[in-house]
Amino acid sequence: MRFERSDTIGSGSQGNFYAYRISDKKKGDFEETAHSNKPRIRILQITDIQLSDPSSPNRFEFVNKLIDIEAARPFIPGHRPGELLTPHAAIAAVEKANSIHEQREVQVALFTGDIIDSAQRNEAEAVLAIIEGGELDPQTIFGTYEGVQSATIDDPFYYKPDASSDLMGEMYGFPRIKGYLDAALGRQKSPGLQMPWLMANGNHEVLVQGMGAKSKAANNYAQGGQKPTGFSTTDIDFGSLAKRYEGDASALQPIVTTTSVTPLDSRRLLADGEFGAMVRDTKGLPVGHGLSNYEFGEMNYSTYFAEGDFVVIAIDTANRAGGARGVITEYCFRTLEEHLDLARATYPTALIIVISHHSLSEINFDESSVTLGVVETLMSSNRVFLWLSGHTHRDRVISNSSNPARTFVEVTSASIADWPSTIREIEIFDDVSSGKVTLYLRSHTVAEHVRYISYGEVVTGEISELLSIHSAIIANTAAIYGLDVQGTELEEIKIECDRERYL
Repeated sequence: MRFERSDTIGSGSQGNFYAYRISDKKKGDFEETAHSNKPRIRILQITDIQLSDPSSPNRFEFVNKLIDIEAARPFIPGHRPGELLTPHAAIAAVEKANSIHEQREVQVALFTGDIIDSAQRNEAEAVLAIIEGGELDPQTIFGTYEGVQSATIDDPFYYKPDASSDLMGEMYGFPRIKGYLDAALGRQKSPGLQMPWLMANGNHEVLVQGMGAKSKAANNYAQGGQKPTGFSTTDIDFGSLAKRYEGDASALQPIVTTTSVTPLDSRRLLADGEFGAMVRDTKGLPVGHGLSNYEFGEMNYSTYFAEGDFVVIAIDTANRAGGARGVITEYCFRTLEEHLDLARATYPTALIIVISHHSLSEINFDESSVTLGVVETLMSSNRVFLWLSGHTHRDRVISNSSNPARTFVEVTSASIADWPSTIREIEIFDDVSSGKVTLYLRSHTVAEHVRYISYGEVVTGEISELLSIHSAIIANTAAIYGLDVQGTELEEIKIECDRERYL
């Protein structure tokens, strides 16, 4: 599939706002080969939903104004213009996953972290309700909307579709969409995932804004009635502030201006281990989602499928001390070692898949006694085949064919939150006669079958209409930041591996 620029919706002083359409490519050898026989495993990867409480006092959207200050980059993005439609994109991801499962059986869906935005209880309740299935009412879960896209915060910097103007419209042609806020905040229903699913832990599950370590002051602030609107001083060393914020998410409080919002107890920060317990108790298969024997702590676990034909091992790379980059603790490494030993001893021919939020390149090995080489050696000596991750909001594949020291293929997938809002389908074909195992990767946009609209007014408020708006907003936002959106191809990759390397 291919993203193609369509109608000009609005013009601004520095660029235009475009509609984007999704066109089918002609079927080629990849698709024909992929469906010529039944794969040994079919998996779906969903990552980085980053569903947020948009009115939370622990969010600092105004940092987006600092995009030109290099030292302030760790704080960005504090706000996404299309974030009110993220829950709808998450529901669409569930619907798309179910559609694939109905057409061709999926063994398991794998969430690779950052499904919430700011380590809040109500965010976790909302996104797990979408995965479990049922009606989602944003105003019940998140309270009356008092975020930066409402009239409550009078700042034209933010995209306000219902307002007469804002800087996003004046500069980039972002459209006025009558009824946007009411529709975005309206009730929607999720069918729930109709296949087994597992989940890895991300930095946004354990840190405020995915960056700041939790503290009593940060927790009190989250539940309080003052929302930051800007810095109260211009004399700020942003590099030093970022370090202080990583160590304690309340570090910004003394130097911000605020506006009043309605306090909400359900905005409390998740306690250590609480998110894992919520995942464990969510309905669906497998029972407990790999965490049946979970004790509060890191979310490291393994789950066996098809009587041991393949094994998924989840490791927790979130750094509780703060900072967006990952870490592999000694406990995590020992647990990974134990699960690999058990898998190989119990099912010697199993395909082993490891999932985490951070890829190896996004893990900070400087602050750990566990080194990159030790991790790679452990994985390859146990003949791990595939490592799936998220975090970067970009598709990236590192094949093992050019690195004789690695057995595993490393795959990072794009997010739901940002352009192009996709999930990834992964098929593994095991051919004994040829001595090859073939890995097929195929990306699907969650807006693949939406009904495109005029963007001037929300008419039905149905999810297909809202996804059309979401797709356009995230595409145009990506273009502002220099990404080449026009003519983007949804990724299709074929990788052949020597079977003897890991079986």
